[in-house]
Amino acid sequence: MLGTSDKKILIVNIGSSNLKYRLYLESGRILEDKKIDKIEESYKELQKLLERNPKIEKVAYRVVYSWSKKSPVILDEKVIKEISKLKEFDPLHMDNAIKIIKFLKKKINSKHIVCFDSFFHKDLPEKSKNYAIPMDLSQKYKIERYGFHGLAHEYLLKEGEKFMGKKYKRVISCQLGSGVSLCAIKNGKSIDTTMGFTPLEGIMMRTRSGDIDPEIIFYLNKKGYKLNKINEILEKKSGLKGISGLNNMKEVIAKKGKSKKAKLAFDMFCYQVKKAIGSYIAILGGIDLIVLGGGMSKAPEIRKAILENLEFFGIKLNSNNLKKDSPVKISSGKTDVIVLETDEQKQMFEIVRRM
Repeated sequence: MLGTSDKKILIVNIGSSNLKYRLYLESGRILEDKKIDKIEESYKELQKLLERNPKIEKVAYRVVYSWSKKSPVILDEKVIKEISKLKEFDPLHMDNAIKIIKFLKKKINSKHIVCFDSFFHKDLPEKSKNYAIPMDLSQKYKIERYGFHGLAHEYLLKEGEKFMGKKYKRVISCQLGSGVSLCAIKNGKSIDTTMGFTPLEGIMMRTRSGDIDPEIIFYLNKKGYKLNKINEILEKKSGLKGISGLNNMKEVIAKKGKSKKAKLAFDMFCYQVKKAIGSYIAILGGIDLIVLGGGMSKAPEIRKAILENLEFFGIKLNSNNLKKDSPVKISSGKTDVIVLETDEQKQMFEIVRRM
């Protein structure tokens, strides 16, 4: 008979094009940890995982979007229906999530749990969560800033404070991956974040446009582009890819010395992140800690470009640490700046292990 610490918990992190899973014992020991680069191959890999581990007590999923203010929640048919209705708002993630959930629900007879990525932002102040459109429309169609990457931002805050050994009042967390978002955190709570009603808003990303003038959509529509085509352009063909023609920031950095388009994509991205940091320092009334996470945060070029010339905010870079691997403190001024590996799976495990 299994002891409490021997119960197995499967954490499933479903991305737009890949899937990460981690199998824990309830004691915290990791049994398996894998990233599957192509979502199509994840079904076969998950099936092999289940054959090796026929008895799993809990399965927890990261789901990007929900209108619910609760998280985590037990996954039942009602929750699946709600998730399915929201697929159109984040097609890059939600369609994959629904398919993987249904696949594993059939395979594993245990407790299934959903952790919503928007939950960390559930208490955004009215002035930051509302859009300046007629309130009757907002209320009727539940249009507001939901925010995303909540598990990542919560993890970066918690682990950042643990790494530095103290609490901070004014924090900016930066999740710089294929999807990109920043979060302004005051006294441990999210007060603003760059993603909004959907993950398309905010900083330009690997393939997402981020903020644009809404009139561009109507202009393209008048020029003959159908709305579904415009949506595809903004979600899958814009951002770094749209400007440079390259697939990711690693390629952009490698070619920015020779390609004007790659250089422009790099400069635009860093400019937008820097601008967001400045605006969040303003609403926080100063800054005590900046935490960088996500794959792009590993690049010294990005660290330097988004944080240099900010000495008037107490941000001074330590050139000796700028190229070091995370976890690392890269600042020497009054404001602490650190780089961490984002670990959403660990955050999810800590949330669901006692459920």
